[in-house]
Amino acid sequence: MDVKSGKQELTSLITNRKADSYKRRFCYDTLHNFLTHDCEKKVCTLFGLRRTGKTTMMAQAVADIADYEHTCWLYCEAGDEIGNVKRYLREHPEARYVFIDEATRMANFTDAASILADRFAAEENRHIVIAGTDSLTLKLALNGELFDRAEVIHTTYIPFREFRYLFGEQMDIDKYIQFGGTLTTENVLYNQQAEGIADYDYTDSAIAHNIQHSLKQFKDGSAFGPLLSFYAAGELTTLINKLVEKDNRSFLAMTINEAFQSHDLGRLRSIVDKSRDFDDVDSTLLKEKELADRVRETLEIKEPLLNKADKNTIAAIKKYLLMLDVIYPLPDSKEVIFTQPGLRFSQVKRLINTLKNDSGLKEGYAPSIREKMWQRIEDSVAGNMMEDIIYAELSKNTSFCEKHEVEKYRSYDGSHEIDIVLLDKQKDEAYLLEVKHSKEYVPCYQARHLISEEACKTICKTHQVSIAGKAVIYRGESKPCTQGIYYFNVNQLLDEPEQTLAQMKSFYLKATQKRPQQEWQP
Repeated sequence: MDVKSGKQELTSLITNRKADSYKRRFCYDTLHNFLTHDCEKKVCTLFGLRRTGKTTMMAQAVADIADYEHTCWLYCEAGDEIGNVKRYLREHPEARYVFIDEATRMANFTDAASILADRFAAEENRHIVIAGTDSLTLKLALNGELFDRAEVIHTTYIPFREFRYLFGEQMDIDKYIQFGGTLTTENVLYNQQAEGIADYDYTDSAIAHNIQHSLKQFKDGSAFGPLLSFYAAGELTTLINKLVEKDNRSFLAMTINEAFQSHDLGRLRSIVDKSRDFDDVDSTLLKEKELADRVRETLEIKEPLLNKADKNTIAAIKKYLLMLDVIYPLPDSKEVIFTQPGLRFSQVKRLINTLKNDSGLKEGYAPSIREKMWQRIEDSVAGNMMEDIIYAELSKNTSFCEKHEVEKYRSYDGSHEIDIVLLDKQKDEAYLLEVKHSKEYVPCYQARHLISEEACKTICKTHQVSIAGKAVIYRGESKPCTQGIYYFNVNQLLDEPEQTLAQMKSFYLKATQKRPQQEWQP
């Protein structure tokens, strides 16, 4: 175990970590409050995946407290045990602020971590902060030894608003889609590299190895359950990677299905079927759809390793991904949102590039047809990811959700869809949002679902609410539209959701010249 203490060693650590060169994360205030107030007989755990700022936050806290005589930094290594930490703390009663980095490397951490809270925090009133790469180990400890003994700070999820704050306002929604999720700028992490593929490297180390190492340490390896046979065969890491990739394959297949099953395409198919003279109809869209159907079928090829996994195995892995804050489930759906959008984008982009080079998908289709299809798919991927980002960010905004429910709406026959519906729980009002990954202002087309009286009446009747506002959320400039619809830049909505809804409501009422209660009467 490597120990840093005293002003010289600790200031050197702060400098090496470049702690002062980074902005504080939004959750940093919770850590600072823990260290500057009574610890309430608890330890503080920084819980999150790699590259989400845990060690940097601790170094920033050491710098801000600046009580070097009473601070120590313990860096755990393989082979260390909780006894090493206990021995050091007994021998150094002056250490009042204790930072334990890579604590999950200690072999018996999950079985003995409570001693840190019960003795050193509760009895001796020391402030102890714990972090580790294998965050699932911390989660298992929080469910066991550290249950009700820890202040937990989640670092995995970095919302778009925080991403822009940390890296600058030049980081737009597209940058967040491509690189969001870790505190690594530009294309260092989630792009193909000369020596391999970075998203595989990340899922290996931050997710798959995290789960595997944590289960190995927990209760002497007796917690593997349905994953044991895959671990024994050396296949667990690959299985977890394949399952993550499968979710992203499903996302891409769903996106393709939506992009090529639009009302316009359906109508064109009907015209072609009824037409006696096929030459009178432009068949370009139909050729694109035909090719897209083949691409979707190719995506659905089963992986042999996944075929070996039964539903209990899949459920166990999904449970751990949920515990790690990697995925956020959509209600009433098998689909999930990845809290690190860069991971999803990288895997989907790689899948698309692989499919583009598939010789079987090139035969029989002109280059122009293929190019238009891929462009439509890539645009749709960005659009669906932008919608998921908005949905997740509003859903995970605790203060916002105290007043609002966040939902999606699709009619039973699929003819109408509202991307996001925000329900005011106190006033029984609904705000309808259509999300477009575009900078272009095209009111009639982009707002067509919002204009639909049938869709609006169905939402009002189903949820027993009245319409209070309608908006298109896009990447362009915020400005008013017709029929009470407002166009808002995505930055404005996510930076100030409450203020945006108030502006939306004011404009809607003024434009429609009626109170929202008149939208629907029971």
